Amino acid sequence: MLDLFSRVFRPKLAPINTLDFTVRSGGERSGIAIGAIVRDESLYIDEWLKFHEMAGVDHFFIYDDGSEDDTILIAQKACKRAKVTVFPWSQRLKSLASRVAINNQILAYGHCLENFSHRFRWMSFLDIDEYLVPVEDITISDALRELDGIPLIVLPWVMFGTSGHAQRPPKPTIEAYTQRLTASSKEGVRGLFNVKCIFDPFTVTRLHVHRIKVNNGPYAWNDRGDRFLFTSALKPISLSASRIQLNHYYSRSREDVEEKIAKGGGTYTSRAARDRKLLEQRIAFIDSNCTTDTKILDYLSRVNGAIYS
Repeated sequence: MLDLFSRVFRPKLAPINTLDFTVRSGGERSGIAIGAIVRDESLYIDEWLKFHEMAGVDHFFIYDDGSEDDTILIAQKACKRAKVTVFPWSQRLKSLASRVAINNQILAYGHCLENFSHRFRWMSFLDIDEYLVPVEDITISDALRELDGIPLIVLPWVMFGTSGHAQRPPKPTIEAYTQRLTASSKEGVRGLFNVKCIFDPFTVTRLHVHRIKVNNGPYAWNDRGDRFLFTSALKPISLSASRIQLNHYYSRSREDVEEKIAKGGGTYTSRAARDRKLLEQRIAFIDSNCTTDTKILDYLSRVNGAIYS
């Protein structure tokens, strides 16, 4: 009877999804680092790391949320120049007395920011299905050079669907998936418009998975250098992908979608996996309102990239 009581009446835990920091100061910093939390990404992490290494990323901080495949072994061998640091990060921290639970992803990002901000001019937190693509330059840092005095750059998702693939294709992600949601499409289905940030880690005062506050202010900048109010009511018209495009390979093939749903509880897709209807609506909307986008392939051609050898 006591067990039944505890299950029925146990308090709900409020999630902690943001962390606050103070503005920092210090010596010289340089380069760019990316933090990512991963789980069972053995099929895709090698390509993701090699692409971003080629695009000039200097260090990857990989937080492993209990992978049961070869994700970490692959990650440790993927890069020739860039460094890869791996942290075991399979934890679910909570306080029943305070009725709170800490989001494991934001905890990873907070750890990365708190411990490594003194080393890098730029940081970004991405998922393994998100790629930062220099549109005209050779590296991400080159694309950011004219934005050097800016603390926070916000990039919109460019959403790629299945590109008609029922089965997982033999080609790498960036070659196989070239059909993305047209920029002129209205959102249509909730959850298709979001952003990620590139930021000066010394200026961060509030950290969220998608939205960051710098210098305790309400402003952010797009990749053209235009300032705007960075609020929950942010409109796509404020954003730009003229220097850096954020490719989000939201679904990949139907086979990948089914595996995500079957696996459930994943780091990035647990919410969508629990709501198959919404996931299906999003994918269908992307696939039925798409256009060809080869900017990432144009980039590879421009730099003579061969990231799969």
